[in-house]
Amino acid sequence: MSSDIQKTVSELMKDEMYALQADESTDIGGKSQLLVFIRNIADNKIIEQFLCCKELVQTSGEDIFSSVAKYLKEMGLMWKLSGGICTGGCPSMVGSVKGFMSSAQKENPHLITTHCFLHHENLIATLGQE
Repeated sequence: MSSDIQKTVSELMKDEMYALQADESTDIGGKSQLLVFIRNIADNKIIEQFLCCKELVQTSGEDIFSSVAKYLKEMGLMWKLSGGICTGGCPSMVGSVKGFMSSAQKENPHLITTHCFLHHENLIATLGQE
């Protein structure tokens, strides 16, 4: 089933502009997991697909970038077609020298990078319940 989903996503995104959303988290077993979603526009609709979940041994920005870049290459997706990346605000993601975003911008200098604001909304919602 997994390979069928990968094939479908790969075919849908082939030669199309896309945007990524990535976040790294630690599961209950203490292992770091990287989740990546991909978005594109098809038939005037924004289509969001789950791209991958990768276990990370190291969580530096360079390691995260390497994992994503390797997967994109396997899927036949090119960095030059990526229009943007949205991540959380941890240093490994947004670091200006060795962060995931800065590494991606070396591959495509025209990338638009954004910070996910849902973490802030969750914090505000939690504070409002007290």
